This record gives sequence, C-alpha cells and structure tokens, in this order.
Amino acid sequence: MGNFKDFIRGEIKVKVESLEIERFINMATKGKIRMWNVCREDFTTISFTMFQDQYKLLKRIVRKTGSRTKVTKKNGMNFILNKINRRKFFIIGVNLFLILIFVFSSMILRIEIQGNKKVDNKVIIESLEKHGINYGKLKFGIKLRDIEAKVLKDLKEVSVVTIKFIGTKAIVNVVERTMPPEMDLIETPRDIISTKEGVISKITALKGQSVVTIGDYVKKGDTLISGIVRDAEGVPIRVAESTGEVIAKTWYEIEENVDLNHKEEKFTGRETKRTYFNLFNKTLAFKYKNKYPQYNKIQDTKNYEIMGYRLPIEKVSEIYKEKIITERKISEDEAIKILIEKIDSKAKKVIPKEGLIVDKQESKEISENGIKLKIIFIVEEKIGEGKDISPGVIKEEQEKEEAKKIQPE
Repeated sequence: MGNFKDFIRGEIKVKVESLEIERFINMATKGKIRMWNVCREDFTTISFTMFQDQYKLLKRIVRKTGSRTKVTKKNGMNFILNKINRRKFFIIGVNLFLILIFVFSSMILRIEIQGNKKVDNKVIIESLEKHGINYGKLKFGIKLRDIEAKVLKDLKEVSVVTIKFIGTKAIVNVVERTMPPEMDLIETPRDIISTKEGVISKITALKGQSVVTIGDYVKKGDTLISGIVRDAEGVPIRVAESTGEVIAKTWYEIEENVDLNHKEEKFTGRETKRTYFNLFNKTLAFKYKNKYPQYNKIQDTKNYEIMGYRLPIEKVSEIYKEKIITERKISEDEAIKILIEKIDSKAKKVIPKEGLIVDKQESKEISENGIKLKIIFIVEEKIGEGKDISPGVIKEEQEKEEAKKIQPE
C-alpha cells in the first residue's frame, strides 16, 4: 500500500499467536478486514499490516479463535499528531528558545570601541546612542554609513569612523586626528626632587637651577633642581617649571638563606583530572577528595558564547599532579648557586627595567646547617620627579628678600 492516502488513514503492524491461524485469516477475510504483507513467522504465529481503524474488528475473531494479538509498529498521520500532542509543551519550549536565540542574536548587546587613545569611550558611545546605536536595539534597519557620517560630525577630534556588526557586538573603529599642540602659556613653578637616596652621577637642568653636583649624596625628598632661580648672591630672581634629568647611583640590598639539608620537589607522573561547571557563580559538582598527600593543582576555565553573547556558565578543568618532596645534603657550591638564582629573581622584580647595574657587593655567612648570602646591587637610574612649589613658599622667599632690603646697614 504505502501511498499518501493510507498514511493519512493510519497503518499498524500486528502480530497474532493462535492454534487456529488459518481459521483466523479466513474469518478476517470474510469480515472484509484488509491485510497485507502477511508473513508466517512460525507454526502458530503470523504478522501482517492493516488499517488502524479496522483493528477493533479483530476483537470478535480473537475471542472465537482463542488468539492473542500485539501491535508491533504504528505508522500514520494520527499517530504523529498524538505524539505531538503529548509533547506539545516541549515543542513549544523549543520553539520559544529558538525565537529567543534569534531575537537576542539580532540585538546589539555589546559595543566595542577600537583605535581611540585621546577621545574617551563615553563620548563616542553618547554620540552613537544619539544617532541610533545603543544596547538592546535590533540591528534591522540601521543604516551604518549614515550613522558613521553623523558621529564623525559630532567628534571633531576624529577623522575616520567605521562601524560593523559581528554577532551581537557592534565594533566601532576610530582614527583620531593629529591635533596641533596646545601652547602652555603659564608655567607652574615646581622643583625636581629625589625619589630615593643615592649618589649623583649625572645632572642636566633644562629649566630651573641645579642645587646638587656630581658626587653629592641625596636622600629621598631632597631638591635636585630648584624652580626658584637665584643669582650669584642667592637672591631669587624668577620662578620656573623645572625640567631636566638626574641620574644617581642607588643600591638594593637582597638577602636569602638556604638550608644545606635541601628539599627538592619531583613529580611522580601520576595525576587525576576533575571537571565541573559554574552556573550563575554557583558550583555544580560532585564531592571530590584528592587522594595525593602532596600535589600541584593546575586549573583552566572555559567560557561559552552564543552569537558573541557570553553565557552565565563556565567549565572548570582541574589537574592534580602528584609530587614527592625529597631531602638531601647539598654542597656549598650548590647552595651558593641556588641563592644567586633566588636573589637574581628578586632583583628583577625590584630594580627598575631602565636601571643599569654597575656593581655588586657580596657577603656570605656559613653555619652548620645553612648559608646566608647578601648581595648589594649598585644601580644607575633616574631619581627625579616634579613637585609643585606652593604659592606660600614663593611668598616667603619674597618676604625674606624684602626684609633684607629694609634692614639698616
């Protein structure tokens, strides 16, 4: 059969067990029950296909022949509709979910500004919102080229604006104009002072007046280049916004200890892995107890996105690597090598990158159980920073000079 009309009517495959199979078939044929694909499976069992609406007609024949029937397969429109009806809430939910994904993927959920260094993001976003690009707005019907022209008109500091959509993200790329430098017509009087103690090795005063020379020892906060310029007799003649460069030899003292009974960590190669999820900052995980007494833990977190929108779920993977700690007696040379590595590592963190190490002074103390090593790093580095001169200080200097003028000789 198998045509569309039969599909609409509905077909079923029936299995019949009976000691009177031939009688069952004859009675069904006389009762005008249509059967096809009749197959004898064994001496007492047959299977066949029939219309679903004729199945109730078999009941009388089943009683008379003492047979048993079982529907093994269903096919037809009515069966599909029944399944849909039973699962309608699931299907509605799936459709709503797909609609929500489509709506969210068609909205602007993020705005990313690129290329700006001087123009504030807030200023650019205000202009975008003014002309139709804002959070939560559907992308349909937005004319990007028109908005680019309007934003460019708003922002005088920008020469090019391009806007494009990637998923739910609006990427705004700007190119800033090279604006003419503003003239600083009024200088703010200031000194250049020392940021740390050291011995001056070079000083260059472009504005202001040097008050230290090469070889002078200075402490933190001492004035290096003064913004109050004086004549040969020490009389203030003008104020300036001091500029210049001051380089001094500074020192960094770092000390480390090491036990001659040295402990070393070694990994055994054994490891266990654990994976769990965080949903809305809540951990979804089974209880876990690490079986290694000593271990290192490596953790990796993976986030998920749909159409550029970050979902509130993350996958966390943890690897526990077993290690053993062994203890052995080390030689003095090995201990010194370990100490130097530790001190050099600390020195990289505390000594400025632009600083130049010009000398080192080492001293060590050896005891029964360990060695203590101290290294003093002599470093040449810039130590000057600006400090505004308060009007009160300038006024005080002026009053001192006025007082000198009116004193009787």
